[in-house]
Amino acid sequence: MTVQAAIAKANALRPNAYEDDLKFGWLSELDGRIKAEIFDSHEGFENFSVPSYNLGNRTDELFAPEPYTDIYIYWLFMKMDFLNGEFDRFNNDAILYNTSWLAFANSVNRTHTPKKRAEIKNI
Repeated sequence: MTVQAAIAKANALRPNAYEDDLKFGWLSELDGRIKAEIFDSHEGFENFSVPSYNLGNRTDELFAPEPYTDIYIYWLFMKMDFLNGEFDRFNNDAILYNTSWLAFANSVNRTHTPKKRAEIKNI
């Protein structure tokens, strides 16, 4: 899924007044977390760097592949709901996000060899 596709899907499912620039930043934040918390501890992700999505690179592919791309939609929903003060909705979206996060993390754990503790940066 591309950055722009994630934003377009979130906007279609939950119309909002937030600028796409802000959503690009939120997606960069999530892929930064994926890199730091999942990719950096597994082999095979050495060529991934912390993304900086913006309006200039709308067609960049997000880190999580199908069928795990719903993580991005729930992340955007959570951000918007929190800022809107819609905390019941936020909590529901957080549950869906956490479920998606775990499914993706488990997929990486099943398909990639974990790095040895000494190989992981920042320990």
